Amino acid sequence: MSKKVLIAVQARSTSERLPGKWKVDINGQTVMQRVIQSIKSSASYINNGRGEVEAQTCLVVPDGDPIIKAHGHEISIFQGPEHDVLTRYYNTVKAMNPDYVVRLTADCPMLPAFLITKHILCATKHDFDYVTNTREELRTCPDGHDVEVISKRLMVWAHEAATSAYDREHVTTIIKAGLPSWARDANVVGYTDNSHLKISVDTQEDVEFCRTYDALLNEKIKRAKRTSAGFFRV
Repeated sequence: MSKKVLIAVQARSTSERLPGKWKVDINGQTVMQRVIQSIKSSASYINNGRGEVEAQTCLVVPDGDPIIKAHGHEISIFQGPEHDVLTRYYNTVKAMNPDYVVRLTADCPMLPAFLITKHILCATKHDFDYVTNTREELRTCPDGHDVEVISKRLMVWAHEAATSAYDREHVTTIIKAGLPSWARDANVVGYTDNSHLKISVDTQEDVEFCRTYDALLNEKIKRAKRTSAGFFRV
């Protein structure tokens, strides 16, 4: 039987540091469009595999958020309390009943689809309850490449165990603070340490950096296409 995975991006339009950052343009695409494209690419790769894993995508947003009107025609959207994001995820998991939920945030426009896929396959192949690259003491990825894969049973546990407003807003802080005895976790680390880089979007300076980063990346891709007989984007 296939394992079911839900790739779920938490998003809201009420950012205080950079209002409306979800619709800020990064070289022709909004931040949200880039995130949606990335998760759909990951889901497509998973679903074109050997059928051992099935993936779906969605956004989890505050009740009545403008993002619903802007993107509801292209992706499933689940609503819930603005600041109790853990409840948003829990209710979405109850409705969709996946074996795993992938938690992503909508301020990461440069998140590669293959990185999402790597975490999903690690969790589903080895039956881990929690797979991530976000533990600060082990982190090698840039801020903006954050991925967390959480089993259904661990999400239920977190929802029942989290009592503070902080844990309910930040979803996985209670998991990182200490797993239940039955849970198994794994950490994804890179060959090089890029944890000093920030390619998430919280300020206008971050936006400009992402635009520059994206332009440089696309120039290298064009060069590869011109000079190579074969070209693969990973």
